[in-house]
Amino acid sequence: EFFISSGLSGIAYAIFSGQPMAFIAPTGLSLAFLSGLFKYCTLQGFAFLPVYTWVGLWTSLFMILLGFGGASKLIRYCTHFTDEIFNGLLSLNFIYEAWASIHRNFALADPINLTMPFV
Repeated sequence: EFFISSGLSGIAYAIFSGQPMAFIAPTGLSLAFLSGLFKYCTLQGFAFLPVYTWVGLWTSLFMILLGFGGASKLIRYCTHFTDEIFNGLLSLNFIYEAWASIHRNFALADPINLTMPFV
């Protein structure tokens, strides 16, 4: 259901936007947020999709209010340094998650057969 709706939305976007090669997949920031939200929902025992829906609705409301308030004028205070620091922190997050996953695989592996985490 999700793949079909994403595929059809992507096709419609490519046809009507005039940019058939536009990148519309999730970016690093979206993936980091979604993995954190999913982990939080799992720990708290919440259903993920309703929480994700409410996050999207609240975010939409705030974006509309910020748009009407003229908050786009504040973007001039974001410099390349801000962008680079944010990207660096995001990269560190992905490196940490990859290292934790590898460590977890080896910690759970059979000590006699250490090739198992690679299978």
